[in-house]
Amino acid sequence: MINIIKGDTCVGIKIGKNQELLNLTELRDLLCKLQDACISLELKQKCQCGSNKDEWIPAGGGSETPFISFGGKRVLYCWNPSRQKHAYLDLDTDTILTDEEANQTLGFFD
Repeated sequence: MINIIKGDTCVGIKIGKNQELLNLTELRDLLCKLQDACISLELKQKCQCGSNKDEWIPAGGGSETPFISFGGKRVLYCWNPSRQKHAYLDLDTDTILTDEEANQTLGFFD
């Protein structure tokens, strides 16, 4: 259950059974953590589908996190153990960017 509380000087939100009051900063932080958790779960599920030899996993031993690129795309730096190659995954299209696309997206120009 979620209840929004409006006060004279602030807006808060009460979430869950215990109705803990969160201010907007705490709510933003909570939503960011939930988004990161959902993305991590989504990527984990994609990586576990079948025996796909072309699987891409978050680089850095799984520690890489998604970010918004210079070009406005949500991307994640990934590693493919079968190919022994790093690349960027476009999270909005679920495609691996070519080197040229990655350079444009990241703002690296020749």
